[in-house]
Amino acid sequence: IGATENALETEITTLVASVTGRGDVTIAENDAIDLASVVTSDGSITIEAGGALTATRVDSSGTDDDSNDIELSTTAGDIAVVSITAGSANDVTLTAAGEINEDGAPSTLVAADELTASATGGITLDTKVASVDLASTVGGSIDIDESDAIDLSRVTTADGGINVEAGGELTATHEETSATDDGTNGIELSTTA
Repeated sequence: IGATENALETEITTLVASVTGRGDVTIAENDAIDLASVVTSDGSITIEAGGALTATRVDSSGTDDDSNDIELSTTAGDIAVVSITAGSANDVTLTAAGEINEDGAPSTLVAADELTASATGGITLDTKVASVDLASTVGGSIDIDESDAIDLSRVTTADGGINVEAGGELTATHEETSATDDGTNGIELSTTA
């Protein structure tokens, strides 16, 4: 559905798309969109929205071989995550003109090998990933609740705190909130196991 160099252009409110064989999903949405169910059995998923994007169900884990990544982005508005499942070898990249957030429910999850996320606002996610590269570039905190072990390869904020809780071993390679050093942008890292 669509192609890397020729995305399917849409102006819809809700997307349900399924690729049952081999093939990618590449969509360029003009406005806001709810990805109600976007699933590939052997293909990547790339969706850009001109407004807020809600990832209700996005799944490329059918063939979990590090080639079927998920990329979601907005040129205006937030990314709201309900369920993004790339598996344990495929990666997820989220790029938001606003915030990246989730609804606080335990079932709300980003599952992937590596999660890369960039937002002008805050980033709040429940994850099941091996590593993260996260950046809040203007103003907002980063809050990650990881179910297992995690490697924080890079976590930075321009003006906001960092809070990461892991259900297993936590490796902190690079965390920085020093862009705005005013005593309120602390770093909290913790494990429950």
